[in-house]
Amino acid sequence: EFPDVASNGDLSAILYQDQATEGLFVTTSDGRGIEWSAPVRIDDKTGTTVNFLDGRETLHIGNGNIYACWRDERNSTNDDLYFTYSTDGGATWAANVEVDKGYPSGANPVREFSFDVDGDNGAILIATDNGDEELYLVTMAGGTLSSAISATSFNGAGDTDAIQVDVEGNTVHISFLHDASGVNQTYYSQYDLATGSFTVQDQLISPTVQSLGGDSPYGLSMHADGDTVAVAWDVDGINGSNDELWATVIQAGVAMTDVPVGNYPFDGSTDVDNPDVLMNGDVIIVAWEDNRSGSDNSYVASADSSSGSLSFTEFPISSGGAGFPAVNGGGDYVVVSGSAGGFPENVQAVASRDGGMTFGPMLEAAITGNDVDYAELAYNETYNNFVISLLDDANGSNECYAGGLRVQSVEAIGTFSAGSPVSFEASNFGASEDGQFFGLLASLSTGSLTAPDGRDLGLTADIAYSKTRGGIPGQFSGSLTAGMGSTSTFNLPNLPGGTTLYFVAIGFDSSANLYSLTDVNSVVTL
Repeated sequence: EFPDVASNGDLSAILYQDQATEGLFVTTSDGRGIEWSAPVRIDDKTGTTVNFLDGRETLHIGNGNIYACWRDERNSTNDDLYFTYSTDGGATWAANVEVDKGYPSGANPVREFSFDVDGDNGAILIATDNGDEELYLVTMAGGTLSSAISATSFNGAGDTDAIQVDVEGNTVHISFLHDASGVNQTYYSQYDLATGSFTVQDQLISPTVQSLGGDSPYGLSMHADGDTVAVAWDVDGINGSNDELWATVIQAGVAMTDVPVGNYPFDGSTDVDNPDVLMNGDVIIVAWEDNRSGSDNSYVASADSSSGSLSFTEFPISSGGAGFPAVNGGGDYVVVSGSAGGFPENVQAVASRDGGMTFGPMLEAAITGNDVDYAELAYNETYNNFVISLLDDANGSNECYAGGLRVQSVEAIGTFSAGSPVSFEASNFGASEDGQFFGLLASLSTGSLTAPDGRDLGLTADIAYSKTRGGIPGQFSGSLTAGMGSTSTFNLPNLPGGTTLYFVAIGFDSSANLYSLTDVNSVVTL
């Protein structure tokens, strides 16, 4: 149940819950997410009391360490919060630690939490029930947790909902909904880990919504890139009871004017759900689902915030019904995925090579022929690789699977028989690599040969590798324009029919700096 996925550096991890035992298990891979370890149980309780994984809030990787947090009923049916971490790539895990929730163990249940890690720093934002939900903050340094502090001046004066936290260096970004004004509005706070103090607290970031009589009922998403923060949330009460989508960007603690997002009619006829947001440099990317077409489909919209105001351009993600979109990425590459295709559901996605300003056509990111649920998405900056975790009922009950994709790719062109003219074409390389080059590397078997920057090429050092490597720059390289490029055409050497040739493309510049790397592709000679 409820898998979550994280990927950072040369490490990926998936956390999932076994329904039969209520146990929590982690399986790991490298940054490519191709081969996965045997799962290791990380909760150390006895018995089968209930655990709760809160989707995208449970698992993170920082500086090669894996961190996990979850709600747990080992002490009573009032949920407590527990935490553990691994420093050896997921092979072993520290003893579970109960997280201070502002109230004693077994009392005052945790209703929701948000958890994030950056390097060795981390933060857990906790909504604890005391009649109304109160907001508490716990910080982390290298696996050591602090005591809880009050995270808002509103505690005791109303109800907190839809909490979000994001750690960037020594800064903890916080967003939440609160009804201190009588209806839910959206707030932002900023906490400095170095000084142990709030630099911004309880700043209203939905003043336009408030002035129009809107209410923020629940859905909210936040993501930070340095000191620039994107927040998107559901709003009703402006044009009736159906939810609309609104967003803002906060730069250095100052919020822009909040604006509506999407091309659906803002007349109360469309209902928006499940927003997810990514801040990528100056670009805010918002994904959501709505029912403008008569059934739910997923959409994404983006805007450049560098001008100080937001004007969104929308792109569809799905057709034939969809929901629960997830957006992730960085630099040139952004992917938005979601479950789609009616029943049984698959995972559809759209991808961007220009940082989220435009998106390509819909693609099938995971096709199983069965029913997919809880598809989650992580981005690995080292490999420019996206890792997907999902549940699938191929064997009669839900089991956890991993998949993934890279935006950049390479393919073999021509008929691969001895003496025939062939070439290799690269496509969808990042916009920042336009005007640079790609090289084609090949081998006769897969392996773990590494590039000079340490990334695993997935190839072996054999005669085919030596031949192609020796032709870069030259016969086995090409220039990149609009993400596309081709090697020169050459006559295929006399390889026996049935030989499998494995190959990748890697971006480089005139100073031999390396950039995007594709997945391993293959072609069989005739």
